[in-house]
Amino acid sequence: MAQVFLSQGYFNFSSQISGDNLLDFMLGKPSDFQQLSPVYEDLYRTLPALYFNDSWKITRRLTVNLGARWQPWRAVGRADETVVHLQHP
Repeated sequence: MAQVFLSQGYFNFSSQISGDNLLDFMLGKPSDFQQLSPVYEDLYRTLPALYFNDSWKITRRLTVNLGARWQPWRAVGRADETVVHLQHP
């Protein structure tokens, strides 16, 4: 499965390291981290996409590279062709 199905985590900062919640957050020292394991069944999703790029030589020492990507959002489905609605708690 792609990473779009991974579950989110929750950090808790309770001033255990420095004595101040904000300072623990700024230091990146959480006191707790919780994450639920995702439920993978037979989910699938086809993601068509288009990508175009081009390069322009402006001067002898300057080249501009530009690209654009188009990727529509597609619903997650199951092998039995039903649509799955994923909802965050």
